[in-house]
Amino acid sequence: MAVDKLKNNKNAVKGDEPATSHINIRVTPTEKAKWVKASAGGKLSDWIRKSLNDAASDS
Repeated sequence: MAVDKLKNNKNAVKGDEPATSHINIRVTPTEKAKWVKASAGGKLSDWIRKSLNDAASDS
């Protein structure tokens, strides 16, 4: 997907590289509730990305 098609999508153009890939997972309502609580009022997607990137950096 061309970058100019994404320029009006603030979520897709965060950072240096456009976010054009998707990951879909099924989780239990209990898991999601824990993650929402852990995100401390922020966006769940931001918290998930940070958590996964931190975990990937540690390995």
